Amino acid sequence: MNPVSEPPKFTGSIFDEVWLVHPDASLTGSNIDTRVDHDVRTMAKLVRDFSPVGFMRVSHTGIHIESKAGINPYLNPELKAHFIQHLDKFQTYEKFTVKPIQ
Repeated sequence: MNPVSEPPKFTGSIFDEVWLVHPDASLTGSNIDTRVDHDVRTMAKLVRDFSPVGFMRVSHTGIHIESKAGINPYLNPELKAHFIQHLDKFQTYEKFTVKPIQ
């Protein structure tokens, strides 16, 4: 199949939510500049105010959610069902759940 000349079989996304993940140096015990922390919080606010994308900071202490993700407007339930139906085609697959620290 030539992806340039042939239309895609599916369009959209398989993910219910989309997250932007940022390393949280302020939680690692390092000496982080307050300007960097301010920039990260500004970025989180922009993501929260203008998109359904969630924003989380992660470090060795866990996951810290700045703003929750909304429903992905590009979610294609048919594509998601197709993907889940064929998960066994991947050589390795392990389902896991992460509980955020609040």
